[in-house]
Amino acid sequence: MNTLSSYMRYSLVNGQTLNQIATTDRGLLYGDGLFETLLLERQQLYLWSYHYQRLCEGCLRLGIAVPDESLLLDEMKQVISHAQTERSIIKLLITRGDGGRGYRAPTPHSATRIIQLFDTIQSIELVKQGIRARICNTTLGRNVKLAGIKHLNRLEQVLARSEWQHTDIHEGVMLDSEGYVVEGTMSNLFLVIDDVIVTPKLNECGVHGIIRRLLIEQQALLPLPMKIRHVHKQELYEANEIFFTNSLIGVWPVQQLENHRYAKVEIAGELSQKVQTWQHEFCMQL
Repeated sequence: MNTLSSYMRYSLVNGQTLNQIATTDRGLLYGDGLFETLLLERQQLYLWSYHYQRLCEGCLRLGIAVPDESLLLDEMKQVISHAQTERSIIKLLITRGDGGRGYRAPTPHSATRIIQLFDTIQSIELVKQGIRARICNTTLGRNVKLAGIKHLNRLEQVLARSEWQHTDIHEGVMLDSEGYVVEGTMSNLFLVIDDVIVTPKLNECGVHGIIRRLLIEQQALLPLPMKIRHVHKQELYEANEIFFTNSLIGVWPVQQLENHRYAKVEIAGELSQKVQTWQHEFCMQL
């Protein structure tokens, strides 16, 4: 069963009801921009402050004009008025805007704002029972200037996700070019090893996910201590349990990785409940 539908119900471009952008937009031409994917439930926008903070950090790193928060919220209110399901996905994209031909960034520039509304369906059984995952052959290149931010260049993830078509495999683990474990194709990764929650360092590649950031900030409230370090591939099979996180799925315990099965999902289950609580605590009512 697919956990997320792909039906786009509504979209705005720079405050206008549109589903297209200029063919000279640098987001289209070069992936010159950033995006955030947010969960909306009953007019509540989960973890907005975290998403906006990461968006601003990414804009500053790339030299893109930081969008005004009140403007974004006003436009999102317009978008979510078209929601027809209890839970929806909001996708927010910021590009450097129209720039014509050539890599050199225009100065000054006028950023493009795109806000999309998607229906969503989440399978609760996946959260309770755990998912199947695989190791991807596609690796992540290292680039400290892009590490951490959620930029629009996602070809590595596209290639990795294209490696399998089986619907019973829900996520893939991605390594970097040096062979270290980094993340999932659409998520961050955690391991429970010797009564410690371990998550890979993301200082050279990968995305600083919102749930990952939340767990790190709230680690004093977690059932086990947390450590951020390099993770070797073999440790995936030596761990007591592993799980994925992102803003839409929350926490996904892994039941099976390749041919290896995990006997426990205890920590993932406990963290799933904590994340759900924090999502409600750090939500914004629109």
